[in-house]
Amino acid sequence: MGASAMSDDATSKPSDERFFDEPPIYEWQTACFAALNEKDPSKIPVLLRMANDAIQQRLSRLEPWPDGREMDALNEAVQALRVLRERGEGRETGR
Repeated sequence: MGASAMSDDATSKPSDERFFDEPPIYEWQTACFAALNEKDPSKIPVLLRMANDAIQQRLSRLEPWPDGREMDALNEAVQALRVLRERGEGRETGR
């Protein structure tokens, strides 16, 4: 894949969507993808809690500890979930 293809892909979607429209690689990603892809705002708070629980459960397991690729995926998920949570809080307060 050339550099132009990478930059085109990177600019075509917001970062919180680009990484979460593919099938999950890790078990914990299923809950994250469900929250990030949900269109019904009333379901998002419960799905956010489930996604955060899945990440916490993964991090509480010592073996196997996440490799670099999984740690990158965990970091991306945490950031995307934070953005989703902040958007929801903005709707609730009318921001």
